[in-house]
Amino acid sequence: MDKVIVSGLLIIASITAAVMTISIIVPGLGSNSASIVRTNRIASDFASTGLNGLTAEAVGENGVTISAWLKNVGSVDVEPISAIDVFLLTGNRLGGRYIPFSNGPTATDSWVVVQPADSNVWARGETLQIRLDLDPINPISPGPYMVSLKTPNGVSTDISFEYAQTPLPTPPPTPTPMPTATPTPTPTPMPTATPTPMPTATPTPAPRVAFVRKWGTMGSGDGEFRSPNGIAVASDGSVYVADTNNHRIQKFTSVGGFVRNWGTYGSGDGEFSQPYDIAVASNGSVYVTDSQNNRIQKFTAEGGFVNKWGTVGSGDGEFSQPYDIAVASDGSVYVSDSNNHRIQKFTAEGGFISKWGTQGFGDGEFYLPNGVAVASDGSVYVSEKNIHRIKKFDSGSVFVRKWGYQGSDGGQFSYPNSVAVASDGSVYVADYRIQKFTSEGVFVSQWGTIGAGDGQFNNPNGIAAASDGSIYVSDSSNHRIQQFSMGP
Repeated sequence: MDKVIVSGLLIIASITAAVMTISIIVPGLGSNSASIVRTNRIASDFASTGLNGLTAEAVGENGVTISAWLKNVGSVDVEPISAIDVFLLTGNRLGGRYIPFSNGPTATDSWVVVQPADSNVWARGETLQIRLDLDPINPISPGPYMVSLKTPNGVSTDISFEYAQTPLPTPPPTPTPMPTATPTPTPTPMPTATPTPMPTATPTPAPRVAFVRKWGTMGSGDGEFRSPNGIAVASDGSVYVADTNNHRIQKFTSVGGFVRNWGTYGSGDGEFSQPYDIAVASNGSVYVTDSQNNRIQKFTAEGGFVNKWGTVGSGDGEFSQPYDIAVASDGSVYVSDSNNHRIQKFTAEGGFISKWGTQGFGDGEFYLPNGVAVASDGSVYVSEKNIHRIKKFDSGSVFVRKWGYQGSDGGQFSYPNSVAVASDGSVYVADYRIQKFTSEGVFVSQWGTIGAGDGQFNNPNGIAAASDGSIYVSDSSNHRIQQFSMGP
């Protein structure tokens, strides 16, 4: 029998914080009353959503079935239920996996709705029961876990539980009488030769990583951030940051000196709705994934609007939550079209060139791709956050290799958010820390732990490599940028 210890964690959104955010964003909208109404509606839904994690338990003795119960204690319905993100995390939150929704049994991890039956709406005051069905070849082991849910409008809650297998009692073995052996004379010991020691190779030390500086704090002033994500470095050393929840782009010197910012909340030219990533071409052109507007915007190095392309959809040149963006040396633009499970390639002016990938877990398939980076030889690297791996393709989008699986050791990943390629071909990946690999995926080194100190991170969602070897990281939940140098 399983022993399950359950505790519920309640996370209720704060209406005060939401209203303060609106008061900061809205003044830049001028007379755009439609944007103001939309912004307040989003904030109102967020503030009115409340979740109460009731209980969770592992069912059975094989570690592949988990049930969880939650109550909607807010003042709005949650819909659609199928758009809720579900994660199964370890008790220390250093590991875990994304569990996709399913309408029925699958051969891989999935979750289904037990109640309410035949409805995709979680009504106010109603209890939701879900069941997580894990891949039989990857069950949970005894230990503490969390079922973590995030609603479509961004409200989260965790439910802790402990899984402990109870072993079946083993009957004591029946003793078997030992036969009596005839004593054997003690042999004369043979002389022992002195072993020759094997030569020991001198280990190659891992490259030294040095913290250089940091800048930024939570806020909406110049040089302040609200959940920065994408980061890019221009050839002149300028650093550009996608200040996501301030709906703007900020530009800095290579040492963090504020230069300028542009953008405000909206859907017009030069306006943004959660800009997620940013890339800079060799000629200084700046490209931004305007994620919630499902488009790409192009600017001059000083923030002047140039053009835009994309709309919501699944056709060529259309997007469903574009996340990361990268520019090749020939000016080609690559976009991770996450919810369409593909990569799209464009000309520097936004002309559609090609696409590859469909939803799946095989070579050349993707499941919610996040990060994308292009090396000087045209190789394309893609991070698949929710299945904890990196894929490499050649310049013609042909699959080359993949590496990584879920874990916390070197070369393993826990939700890799972003990937970057240095001028020497080294590949850097950000999950809850930073890891360095060769261009072939061989692990080299890692640094960083969870925290708010120098060299620590709290959701490092963006990473960029400068031509001088500096590594810049957008430390998203610490609302700051950190710079590192790579020693020999």
